[in-house]
Amino acid sequence: MLEAIARARDATARQVALAFLVRDPLLFTIPKSSDPGHVVDNAEAGDLLLSADELQRIDEAFPPGPPGSWRCSDRTPPRLGGRRSRDHGSAMHEGTHHFDEHTGEVRVHLQAPDLPGLYREAGRALAELMAPGASCEGGEGATIEVEGRDREALLVALVDELIYRVDTTGQVFPALEIEAADGGRLRARIHGCVPREFKTAVKAATFHDLHVEEGAEGFSARLVLDV
Repeated sequence: MLEAIARARDATARQVALAFLVRDPLLFTIPKSSDPGHVVDNAEAGDLLLSADELQRIDEAFPPGPPGSWRCSDRTPPRLGGRRSRDHGSAMHEGTHHFDEHTGEVRVHLQAPDLPGLYREAGRALAELMAPGASCEGGEGATIEVEGRDREALLVALVDELIYRVDTTGQVFPALEIEAADGGRLRARIHGCVPREFKTAVKAATFHDLHVEEGAEGFSARLVLDV
């Protein structure tokens, strides 16, 4: 639905979503991105004025969550400390992640036997954080490409691109197929679906205390998300 309005307005779905949010003077919206192109999109959204019909269509497509669900206006996300998840696929593709809770941020710890697995696990962790339990097997697919000067920058770029996709489509993307990850470029096939409910709103991945390391058991990473 956001895409349909965006096509009619010669805009992006992200701009439509931001225009919908910033129209309310009582709602303080802080879009964040490490991608220069997305930053330009964010700024230009201020010039987009949606019609009453378009506002109604968005309201109907994205109604408020059920009582008790976490919303962006809440002060803190649900407690996440110590939660762990494991990929129960083959040993070659096995990965794990867990979260540490801090004020205004969530620290994600990732582990995988290889670098593509680490990037794949980052996508799974983000989806679990935002919409626990969402399963998108056979869901809608899309190909994404991101660039970064090193593996840390690629990790941030990948997570930021997934956050952007969540913001503009209302879907989460727990299933990633890493097609290429070398030479400062990452290409992946992602599969998304609309979750039953969202739990934690993630603004952006950060470079704060970011580490990607290779050890005897494969690759590990520590990534801080702004929530």
